[in-house]
Amino acid sequence: MGIKQIIAVASAKGGVGKSTICANLASYFAKDFRVGILDADIYGPNQHILFDVLDSKPEVKTIDGQKSFMPIKVNNIFLNSMGFILDKDKAAMWRGPMLSGAIKQLKDLTQWGDLDYLFIDMPPGTGDAYLTVASEIKPNQVLLVTSQSKLAVQDTLKSKAMFEKLKISMIGVIDNMSHSIYPDSDEQIFEFPSINLENEIGLKVFYTGDGSPTDPYTPISIPGGSRIEFDFEMNRTGTKDGDGRCELRNYKLQKRRAFIQER
Repeated sequence: MGIKQIIAVASAKGGVGKSTICANLASYFAKDFRVGILDADIYGPNQHILFDVLDSKPEVKTIDGQKSFMPIKVNNIFLNSMGFILDKDKAAMWRGPMLSGAIKQLKDLTQWGDLDYLFIDMPPGTGDAYLTVASEIKPNQVLLVTSQSKLAVQDTLKSKAMFEKLKISMIGVIDNMSHSIYPDSDEQIFEFPSINLENEIGLKVFYTGDGSPTDPYTPISIPGGSRIEFDFEMNRTGTKDGDGRCELRNYKLQKRRAFIQER
């Protein structure tokens, strides 16, 4: 059976929450499907940190005369990342060909088994890593991530242009970190002046609407076989003094709801 669907989570802008969204999507899908995560951010891998498996190392086995990685299984997710391989105090100071080769080997030499979904946590930028993923791994769909920052929106437009040129279908764009929440009152504090992302980027924006008849949820389509419903507007919690923490297990799911209609 192999891997049924490959979904890349991407943005040319760093710091907009790609890794956390990828981890949360995979965690939710893992409730009902066989799921893996390939951390393709070779220079700054984060998935092993998000899942708190920093000291884990994938077992290496020889299969059919070739050495292969056995992915780390955590929270019912099969995970591989350069973060498991490089020493945590060392940087991957590699040029393009080595970067591309590392991504391809992480994908091809990992014994993923049969997966319904493989999520790829993409690095920022539009360079060699993206060309390698597009030509060698061939994701079925891409999910873009942005914030309301003008800088993030401009870089997301570059991501969109690149995937259009590579002829990879885009599911849409997630408006992430649009506001913070006071934990004692649930008051929303907006980080940036509001931008109409659908007009600016030209893609469907996820999680708009509050679920009322006049402001319905935005449907999201990902290939597959059944209908999934989940809460997924993530915004960081904090205090009025600004000492909030942003950890995977402490993200606050807001009242908005998104539907994923798989087809």
